[in-house]
Amino acid sequence: MTRMLLGEALGAASARNAALVSTYKYGAQSLLSRPITSLAQSMADQRKDLGKALALLAAIPGVRDTYAELDLDPERLEAPPPWAAVSICDFLALVQDAETVDYEILACLAGAILPLSAEAAEQLASLSEQSRKRASWAQDHLDLQRICTD
Repeated sequence: MTRMLLGEALGAASARNAALVSTYKYGAQSLLSRPITSLAQSMADQRKDLGKALALLAAIPGVRDTYAELDLDPERLEAPPPWAAVSICDFLALVQDAETVDYEILACLAGAILPLSAEAAEQLASLSEQSRKRASWAQDHLDLQRICTD
């Protein structure tokens, strides 16, 4: 358990999100596979919307000054290092891992914000589910890539 301000946690999640938007855009520009490029660009666009939602949630009265016990290692809130891999499989593995971590982060934040706003908690739970779906898409593409290379 980690005790931290909800505003600080949302800010860290937002910074992580911005770094991942850049990573996904870079992947979309760097990869020569049209389906993976489309996936990466779509995910980057979805993450832009996530960033907007996180900013609105951080603006809810009381959020910035409320401490919460988060069942989350603070290192999970850090942005992954910039993507420097050359293979599609490496990129997809990075995306799958990042989205799985975001699923955990957003679900944890949903539980922490619930005492302040049930609506905000529902929105964070929905955003968490979107991350889970993106992780699943990345895993599906990764599985297909591995099948083709075996």
